[in-house]
Amino acid sequence: RILLPFNNGVNTNFTLEATNDNCYQWSSSRLDVASVETLDETKSCSRKAVVSVVSTVAKRQSSVVTATDNASGSVIRCDVEIDVIDSIEIVTTSHEIVLEDLPEILEVKAKNDKNDTFTSVAGIQFEWTLSPVDILRYRTWSSSSYTGPPFVHFWESRELKGSAILIEGIRTGSAKVTARIVGDDYKKVKTAEITLHVVANLGLIPPNVVYLMRGSKIEFKAEMAKQGPRVALTLPSPQYYLKVLDPKIAQLDEQSSQVEAVKEGHTSLLLLDRNVATSESSRQPTTDIHVMPPSYVSIHVTPGENFALCEFTSYVITFTIHDDWHHRLYPAANLLLKVTFPSRYFHINESSTNGTFHVIRTINSGNCKITAQLLGAGTAKLPVPLEVSQEVTIYRTLLLTPNLILLPWIPSVKPSYTVYVTASGATGQYRWVTNNSLVATVKYKQDLSSRVTVVTKTEGEALISCQDVHNSVFSANMRVSVQPLVDIEILPVILETHIGGTVVLPIAVYGYESESTKTKRVFDDCSQIPFEVEIIEKTRVRYDPNNVVAGVGKRSCRSLAFECISTGNTRVWIRYGKEQLSTTAIIGCHLPLKAVHPEEIAIMSLGASIDVAFEGGPRPWTLHPEGHYSRLTSSESSIVSSHEIVDRYRYNKDLHVFRVKCLQYGETLLELDVGNLASPTLPNPANARADIKILCSRPASLIIKPKLKSSCPLSAPQDSVFPVEKNQNTEIEVDVRDDS
Repeated sequence: RILLPFNNGVNTNFTLEATNDNCYQWSSSRLDVASVETLDETKSCSRKAVVSVVSTVAKRQSSVVTATDNASGSVIRCDVEIDVIDSIEIVTTSHEIVLEDLPEILEVKAKNDKNDTFTSVAGIQFEWTLSPVDILRYRTWSSSSYTGPPFVHFWESRELKGSAILIEGIRTGSAKVTARIVGDDYKKVKTAEITLHVVANLGLIPPNVVYLMRGSKIEFKAEMAKQGPRVALTLPSPQYYLKVLDPKIAQLDEQSSQVEAVKEGHTSLLLLDRNVATSESSRQPTTDIHVMPPSYVSIHVTPGENFALCEFTSYVITFTIHDDWHHRLYPAANLLLKVTFPSRYFHINESSTNGTFHVIRTINSGNCKITAQLLGAGTAKLPVPLEVSQEVTIYRTLLLTPNLILLPWIPSVKPSYTVYVTASGATGQYRWVTNNSLVATVKYKQDLSSRVTVVTKTEGEALISCQDVHNSVFSANMRVSVQPLVDIEILPVILETHIGGTVVLPIAVYGYESESTKTKRVFDDCSQIPFEVEIIEKTRVRYDPNNVVAGVGKRSCRSLAFECISTGNTRVWIRYGKEQLSTTAIIGCHLPLKAVHPEEIAIMSLGASIDVAFEGGPRPWTLHPEGHYSRLTSSESSIVSSHEIVDRYRYNKDLHVFRVKCLQYGETLLELDVGNLASPTLPNPANARADIKILCSRPASLIIKPKLKSSCPLSAPQDSVFPVEKNQNTEIEVDVRDDS
């Protein structure tokens, strides 16, 4: 049933809609009272239809609108009553409009003489008035974000007003809004009237409730919210002011907007608008003020809320004052709070003037105590100061070693690695977790939680987190990353050794630290990588693939050992997999350097010379032969002179011959140094050293004897008489000896 008004002007329309999806044919029992038309004129049936008042007789009349579903034969109906408007009223959601906020909707509701409310008065024109005009203003529906009823656009397009309008506040205060029906048909209907109050959306800071101790001062601020950010108000101002209800409890300084607590008790602070009467607004910002005696002081730390602290870490320490009912008293700027931090353990970075807020940094580990004493506020001193202390334990920083483990992923092997991570610092008891158990799992014992075993399963990344059992703020992370190989390299090392010696090639194998970054890093464990080793001259060095040698130095994760078995150089290639990663080096093998003539010592007289011979040492480097050297040095250069005897046709290329001459009496040590100079192809050359002793002595005795055949039975001197053969030449040997 719908009730629509009689009107000689614009017809009042109302849309009827079936609640199901069937298609209906619509009809009216009295077309002289109300007509009905489907919304979709192109179809013979519709779910919706518009009922229009067509009666021109100012009396109560009725018609029945029916909707017939031809498919099912079902019929639904709606009674349409047409009557005369007897009274109107203005309705709105609220009688308070917030200044410069979203507009408010005002709507006229009409009733007949039986006090029945009309379903719609869309076809009725109204005249609206605002008084005074500087508090409220109209807002068109088209300029707002509101979606109004369909009929409002009909009236606005004609610069007229219907039964619904938008208004907004432009100044605080109260204003009357009236509405009357335009036209002679309803000139006897009384004008509807409503009083609206425009108020600012004000706020007090601090809001709601504050607890103060006697003598403390608090500054209040005010702000206004509009369509946007909140705007601070300057107090005092010509329009807004503060008021304390009971000045015996708290006193207001209007110039500074400060309230001082003078007596224990309760009162309220109001923010008032001189344009709005106190009785007219429910939006008066109010802060309740409770003046309470302090009962105790509590100490808080962030982060963590736990006084197990970590060294070399910044914390915020706050002191909170409470009353007997555990309410927090406001930390006024004039509080008298004395705080002591032991200087051995804390460095104070920042402190508030009232002593309730401190930013500190721990500088040493150990146990200490923070103390505080509340003396009062302002001129109001406490008869007995409130004291508080807090025991603090400062632990060493929680560190994980290592912080990154990078392991090679080998598709053909699908390796699983077992690695270890060690934690130190904090309280010494830890819990471990992994964020990706598909890549890596963790195992540890509760009583030995400082070391965790990490077992990898597949390619990928896992974050291993360690947290202190007693304080969750102590935490640290490390990463385990299993990634493909991207490069291999032989690191600089000595590539030369003697026969029987071993050249150890340190291998650096690189991978990216993670899937997302392209930062190359050496793997930490290369023991499972199946390297392919190719030796060009296999007769010179020998390689045992089963001999797995650990890496040498920080950058090497694996080493390969090659044993020299004959003299000469050979190239060695090291390759990996289908990626064709490769690196190469030349290994040089030589004889051990030693003195061959004399082997240990030579004794000479002044002015005598001797040829000294050494054999072995590094050979000239194939790629830089001009860098080869053999240097003979004397520990006493004034005793002997020497020069090298060079024979380019000498068969034995490993022989080094020097002619040594005694210049004065004495003893010296001759040392031969053989090697190659550093070059781009041999950055770390080897060198070998050997030495002999030279004695330059005065002759003390001569021994003359024939050079006898080895078959002669008289091979030793007998009374200095030697038998010789007659008529034969005999070689005489002369031995010159010193006094030793």
